[in-house]
Amino acid sequence: VLPTCSSSPTSTQGSLEACCTMDDGDEESPPSAKRPRVDQQQRQQEQDWKELISTVAKSIGPARIDGLQREFEEKDQQPWEDAAGEISGGDFALCLERFGVDLPISNCLLDCLSLTIDQTIDHRKFWRILHKEVVKQTEDTDEEEDGQMEDEDDSRLPGPQPAKDAIPGQADGPQRAVSSYRKENLPEPREHEIEFLVKDPKSYAQGKSIVSHSRTLHGSFSFRLLVFPMGTSSSVPPQLASFVEALPPDSCGDSKWAFESVKYMITVVNWKDYQKSVTQQDSFTFSRDSADRGWHKGFVKASNMTEESGWLNEKGELCLRASCSSRRAMLQHSSRKTAGFVGLKNHGATCYMNCLLQTLFCLGHFRHIAYCIAPPQPEESKPGVSSDATDSLSLEDDQPAQPLLVSLQNLFYRLQTSEVPVSCKELMRSFGWDTADAFMQHDAQELNRLLCDRLEEQMKGSAEDGEIKRLFEGEFENYIECVDVDYRSERKETFYDLQLNLRNEASKDIKSPGG
Repeated sequence: VLPTCSSSPTSTQGSLEACCTMDDGDEESPPSAKRPRVDQQQRQQEQDWKELISTVAKSIGPARIDGLQREFEEKDQQPWEDAAGEISGGDFALCLERFGVDLPISNCLLDCLSLTIDQTIDHRKFWRILHKEVVKQTEDTDEEEDGQMEDEDDSRLPGPQPAKDAIPGQADGPQRAVSSYRKENLPEPREHEIEFLVKDPKSYAQGKSIVSHSRTLHGSFSFRLLVFPMGTSSSVPPQLASFVEALPPDSCGDSKWAFESVKYMITVVNWKDYQKSVTQQDSFTFSRDSADRGWHKGFVKASNMTEESGWLNEKGELCLRASCSSRRAMLQHSSRKTAGFVGLKNHGATCYMNCLLQTLFCLGHFRHIAYCIAPPQPEESKPGVSSDATDSLSLEDDQPAQPLLVSLQNLFYRLQTSEVPVSCKELMRSFGWDTADAFMQHDAQELNRLLCDRLEEQMKGSAEDGEIKRLFEGEFENYIECVDVDYRSERKETFYDLQLNLRNEASKDIKSPGG
């Protein structure tokens, strides 16, 4: 099965087999002294060959192995159907180099096969060996990915696995193999697992639940099992339903909390053969409003809950295990409880606008002005958009945009009452913006003037007319005064904002990176 070179005058007889049987030329050494040295050389050459093939297979990979075969065919000195299937050592190394194998590796491979660039190699046999190694590496990678949930790494979810000392030997026979997979041979639950025994599950009425003890992982994530032995009211036919229930962190009280991307898994263990255990797994963001997650069906039907089937032990107990992984889970506290405020979501490059809107919101008198302005007449005003719907609102939505005043009032109201960051897409649509505008950086000073001008237009003739001006308007004086003549020229101007130069600790002006 190893690549053997052609027996033509220009080819080499070297192969791995030939390499392994080569000696050091000591003709006078007796066989008893020579044999161990040859065996050692053979083992070393076999190890070198395996490492080289593994390195070449990793360099080429499964996506390019078929392309290498075609490359060999093009370099073949005779048709592919011919039994010889030969290419020169030089073409052999060139083909490998084109497919990502470093030249030193190719040269080592030629040396291992005792090939020169002028000698030939049966590329078909070599390709078959290489293809087999690529397939093996791919399968090993797939097994690693499939076993991530079983690894003891704390970011993975291990389920019931055979105890290391419970794997039967080949000579133990089938009876020993079955007994080795009994539930008592399972490892004990680890620190992120719960084992829960339900006594006489068939005695429960459908819709009746029972909860397990709780388990707290690193951090503050605590969970327990919520089990409906005969299923929930929607379980048809009656069957086991089980859910992972997250418990509120002690520090949160009545405020909203959430743990993002928690991996969880529930297993119903078969007492006689835990290889038959039923496992379901998923990931979920547990929160105060959605504290439990699991499955109404897919485990064990009530009709199968017998001692003979292995789902019940001799005491009539059903065994469940649950595990959670919250390594990447982050506790979300309500910012309103901790800081008294919530922020605005960034919809692309809207940080400048968010800063301005939150600054205006924190000005109590401006917020009072915005609330006091009468909205347009009912026939002109469009139905308001709820805080829950603004996230899914598209800037290119076909429905008409809200008037600017209504959008601003809705935004301020949600900033006062919401427990989560607020979307400002509704206000952006009232500006007439599309998605491209959301990703374009605008000038905050210009936006402030635009917003105030629009509000003043809608306040004309109302009781609040002039309030924006009284709140923000200032006055500065430009004057020219002569030194030698008693003359002074004055001109007063109003302003809504001032441009100031910021200085650092060294009293130097702070400039933008591009300035």
